[in-house]
Amino acid sequence: MLNSTLQINQLVIDPMITSLDISLEAVKLKANSFANGVTPEAQIDVRESSNGLFHVESGIVDVLAMFLANFGGQKFESVNVNILPAESAEDLALKQSIYDNREVNESEKIVDSYNAMTKLKENGFNIEQISEKMGIAKSILKSIEALDKATKQEWELIRFGLVSPIATISSKRA
Repeated sequence: MLNSTLQINQLVIDPMITSLDISLEAVKLKANSFANGVTPEAQIDVRESSNGLFHVESGIVDVLAMFLANFGGQKFESVNVNILPAESAEDLALKQSIYDNREVNESEKIVDSYNAMTKLKENGFNIEQISEKMGIAKSILKSIEALDKATKQEWELIRFGLVSPIATISSKRA
């Protein structure tokens, strides 16, 4: 079953599949339900793991984003599931090392600043006090404040890394 491609027809991927390790049966979950639209094809890469389950390598975030965009399930005419071979212990250790040492990116910093600012506002602090407390210029905080206008759907796309908070801020200020 290594390096093979499995095609599943009339598949509806359940938005609750968020676990990294899934069984192939879980990939086939909930066929013909939650269908709001039809997309011709989707692609998911899964990798074998030592416990007999499959680790989602790519594709699942795009599928989840489609759910969020449609507020429900997304029906696909077919989905190709690429089954990749298990990784060696060395590969896994290297991946973990890279993950552990990664820097927090700008998007995460913006979202963290927004969340901290929101908490301070809820506790009665004004923009000047927040600026002083956080060490961030008022003009930047005012820009970040535009995220107040982001919809739930936009926040989900930001959370999955599919939309930059900077782009969302720009669109809300325009």
